[in-house]
Amino acid sequence: MGLFTNTSALCVLACLWIVPAVSAILPVPVAVSEGSESLLLGNQDDSNLQATLKAQSNYTNEHCVSLRNSGKDLTLIIMRHAKTEPRIYPRKKYDFGRRLVHRGVEQSKRVGSRLASMGLQPELALVSPSERTKETWDFASESFHSNIPVRYVDALYHSDLGDFLDVLRSETRGRCDGTVIVVGHKPSVNDVIFWLTNHEIVFKTGNAAVLSFKLHKNEDAGNLDDAWSSAFKSAHSWNLEKLVESK
Repeated sequence: MGLFTNTSALCVLACLWIVPAVSAILPVPVAVSEGSESLLLGNQDDSNLQATLKAQSNYTNEHCVSLRNSGKDLTLIIMRHAKTEPRIYPRKKYDFGRRLVHRGVEQSKRVGSRLASMGLQPELALVSPSERTKETWDFASESFHSNIPVRYVDALYHSDLGDFLDVLRSETRGRCDGTVIVVGHKPSVNDVIFWLTNHEIVFKTGNAAVLSFKLHKNEDAGNLDDAWSSAFKSAHSWNLEKLVESK
């Protein structure tokens, strides 16, 4: 009995010494919220952490200024989900989970490839959370680079024009992405394209419309923190550049 007691005591003492020692050596991750995204940083004291965040902020501001001063267009790609399996009633219960059929998979891949061949690389994807829109994006995105932030936005499912515009305004606020893609549903995809461009189009499953908005240099560019700030303020302010068909 004495032997076991002594052994247990030694184990306790060893643990008391080892755990603090290991904790002092290993970095402790610190999660830092940046808008709706999170950054994982290593073990940093307050001064280093603040310096890191300041550097990130400066990069973002410089990127915004560079984008505005470049005089290049903002690009918005609006894509309708591809061909989907038939509805099963009651609609409200089963519509959300409808998946792509084989034809829809091929449509998604084809349109993604055609967008990429035009030199388009989205920097942000806003996707309705339904199964068919998520799958459309998954297959279309195979043609793009692999580090695109994706937001699954509930308001894009069964949205009206107002909902769609609210999503565009809120999700692009404070960002300096040159190209954004949205994957959604009829009729809101048709409605928002008409509101932005004054063009009515036949928007079949899997099709994507490429829109552009001209950024103009201004004297306040040095204080710019939102390159999209004026893009959705008024109707008919975008140009319809191309309708990319899925057939």
